Amino acid sequence: MLLQSTIMGPLFWMLLGIIQLAFFVGLRLFFKDKGLQLSWFRWSLVAGWWLTTNITVAAAFTLIGENESRAGTYFLAFFGIGLLIGGAALWTFIKKPIKPVNK
Repeated sequence: MLLQSTIMGPLFWMLLGIIQLAFFVGLRLFFKDKGLQLSWFRWSLVAGWWLTTNITVAAAFTLIGENESRAGTYFLAFFGIGLLIGGAALWTFIKKPIKPVNK
């Protein structure tokens, strides 16, 4: 297997980490261009959604790789639809301006 070789396995995981980093840097620049200020709470929601998306895709393709194609497809469809709906709800929550707290 390609990913089980001595060199290609670590290179794959380093490339995946670089892609994750580029996603969050690009997301930060996208929010800055849109004029959105995100608090730590909103960033944690975005990071949680992204982590859940990665886990769902990894679990579905692991099932497919273990010759459980039907289960992997159902898993990806069921949780993927939920993640799409959750992502749309998260986007509408992020677009709302943060109201200052009066002290």
